[in-house]
Amino acid sequence: MKAEAKWTSDPTFPFGAHAAVVALDTEVGRVHLRRFVAVDDAGVVYNHELAKGHVHGGVAQGIATALFEEMVYDSRGQPSTPSLESFGMPGPADLPFVRVHSHNDRDVDQRPRRHGCYRVRSNRSGRGSVSAVNDALCLIGAPPCELPATPQNVWRSLSRIGDRP
Repeated sequence: MKAEAKWTSDPTFPFGAHAAVVALDTEVGRVHLRRFVAVDDAGVVYNHELAKGHVHGGVAQGIATALFEEMVYDSRGQPSTPSLESFGMPGPADLPFVRVHSHNDRDVDQRPRRHGCYRVRSNRSGRGSVSAVNDALCLIGAPPCELPATPQNVWRSLSRIGDRP
């Protein structure tokens, strides 16, 4: 009797890695994203342009969360960031060109997975961006910065060069 592989309805769990290269303006604490690479387990991709669009959107969202967006509250707990007008959001000039690579993981029987799972987790890009910022701070002797890595938080870390975290 010949063994036959069967497709299952088991969920898939995508994996991936995102990495950023940053430059810090040490005078004002501004982070300049220079390069960004996103590698994700794509499953079966039927429309590569659409998949790249998902990646770019997820990367932008993660970078925005990690480097720009901050809710600030006053001493009474009232938000000082009441609208998007005062909320830090990146524009096109703040985001780098994103190199997108996909990897199609295969099942044990070497057939591509049936479940195309191309939902990019935006926290990967945020983690990659913040890791690059904290690596740059470490190289010059500053402690890691608080999140998000806004210019104010990066500058605070830069002002503590030599302090232990």
